[in-house]
Amino acid sequence: MFQNFLEKIRNDNERRKKRLLIVLTGVVMLIIIASWMYYMNSFVLNAPGEETTSEIRTDFWAGFKTGFGVTLRNIKSKIENITSETLLKIPNFGKENKITIENK
Repeated sequence: MFQNFLEKIRNDNERRKKRLLIVLTGVVMLIIIASWMYYMNSFVLNAPGEETTSEIRTDFWAGFKTGFGVTLRNIKSKIENITSETLLKIPNFGKENKITIENK
C-alpha cells in the first residue's frame, strides 16, 4: 500500500509533488510544535512535586516572547548584513549613471 502511494507520487507531475511536499511539511511542523507544547506544559511547567501557578505560566510565555523577539531581530540583522555585503559586490551599485547626448 505504501509503495503504491510512493509510486503514484513518483509518476505525478512536478507541481503536485511540490504541493504535496509543502502540505506534508506543514503537517509535520504542526505535529512537532504540538508535541513540544505538550512537553513544555507537562514536564517543564508542572515540575513534579510543585504546585502549578499562573505566575510560572506567565513567566514562561514572557520569556518565550522575549527570546522569540531577540531571535527575529538577530535573523533580520544577519539578512541585512548579507544583502548589504552582496550589493556592495555589484559593480557600480549605488553610483549615479550619467548619460550624455551629443548633437552632431
